[in-house]
Amino acid sequence: METIDISTKALEYASGKAVASLTNAIEQAYKDGYLEGFKDGKERADAQICSGDVNYVDLGLPSGTLWADDYVLEDGKLLYCAYGEAEHMSLPTQKQWDELQRNCVWKYGFDGDSKFAKCIGLNGRMIRFRERGKYEGDKMRQEGSLFWILSEKSSSPGENNRWCAKISFERGQANQNSVPCFVGFELPVRLVKTRE
Repeated sequence: METIDISTKALEYASGKAVASLTNAIEQAYKDGYLEGFKDGKERADAQICSGDVNYVDLGLPSGTLWADDYVLEDGKLLYCAYGEAEHMSLPTQKQWDELQRNCVWKYGFDGDSKFAKCIGLNGRMIRFRERGKYEGDKMRQEGSLFWILSEKSSSPGENNRWCAKISFERGQANQNSVPCFVGFELPVRLVKTRE
């Protein structure tokens, strides 16, 4: 009769089970970590969508409109455009500007000597509007933060005006509205895009 070394058999059995258990545990931990990292990355991607040189931020607006996180830059400098140049870009409409004003919380602040308005969306994400003014010919006028709004027609019959968004900084707060602006003045441009 053959003798069986029970200790050796037990060790072989336990080793196989331990390796399988450890392999399964490590595999599950890897999957969980990967999925958690994917979820975090997806949330970051949902918050900010890059299209070319423009980063768009989802502020949780009902229309799904995404707003650029900054004004348009060209060669690292703020781009000022007359209306005729800007109207071919993805400018916000009056309806999109109204939605932004109505649905977001606006706060006023300073960055050194520069004033800015924080626009905080329904989901807590934020974009800033810095005081940038406009060019009237070759003269810079500081009139708060201005940018073009896509206009179907002039703001007043017989005039060469189009609507622009205006954020003024007065008495410790930011006030937002729309104002007519001569098409030849050069304003910064803020872009929008619809969530796909």
